Amino acid sequence: LVPIGLALVIATVLNGLISPDMKARLVFLRWNHALPGHRAFTMYAGRDPRIDLSALKTKFGDPLPVDPIEQNQVWYRIYRTMENDPAVRQEHRDFLLTRDYTWLSVIFFVLYGITGMYEIPSMKIGLIYLGILALQYIVVRQAASNYGIRMVTTVLARFGPKEGPVR
Repeated sequence: LVPIGLALVIATVLNGLISPDMKARLVFLRWNHALPGHRAFTMYAGRDPRIDLSALKTKFGDPLPVDPIEQNQVWYRIYRTMENDPAVRQEHRDFLLTRDYTWLSVIFFVLYGITGMYEIPSMKIGLIYLGILALQYIVVRQAASNYGIRMVTTVLARFGPKEGPVR
């Protein structure tokens, strides 16, 4: 149990080394306006058939916000009314887990990659190992991105016509 406990403590400390904003940058590969809520209406709402755009326009005005900061603010106000919805909670948990794992996979790539290149006697095997670590980041980053976008669209979709104005 000691190694498991130690691994948990180390993972928790490593996970706390950078801000949630930096983790979002690693996931969405954007320096500014990295959160998916920054593109909630201009990019994601129109692509999801579950979302009633006319109801959103009625509640928030037509046109919907286009400024990334305003989009995120409006989306977050909606999220706060929906955060206890089971579907939204599950999407949020999945996003946070994979977002944090994305950061840890970057740490793994750097630390284990350097160690592997030094300790593995075969350059070919070392490069394969480095490739596997890079693939881990790519796959986990894509999953986190998908979960983040799905969380944004699920909030908008679940915020139905029965809800009152949020402004």
